[in-house]
Amino acid sequence: MEKQNRPLLITLVCLINFIIILITSFYLANAPVRDSLLKNFGWKYILYVAMGIIFSLSASLGYWYMKRWGVYIFLAIILISIGMNVFLFPKVELIPCIFPQIIYFFIGLKYYRSLS
Repeated sequence: MEKQNRPLLITLVCLINFIIILITSFYLANAPVRDSLLKNFGWKYILYVAMGIIFSLSASLGYWYMKRWGVYIFLAIILISIGMNVFLFPKVELIPCIFPQIIYFFIGLKYYRSLS
């Protein structure tokens, strides 16, 4: 079985998303920021962001290992984010929250045939 080379664009997407995950994790762990989020949006938003970090990390790992399920997870993140925004968090701007995932999803579709 031949070793599959990861395209540069997939590598860049993964690295950028790993950095975003790290920054978001530190942001969420910061007590004053977390308290502000709790006051403005409630505990559900904290849970939503934490689950987003976990899903985003899983999708990025799927891309890193060139697996098709990474594309499916990014699609799930987009759909869940839209649903959460409509029903639970209408005060949160939707487009900035899901724009990177939409880009990552379409990049995954571009390389879908080379994913296993």
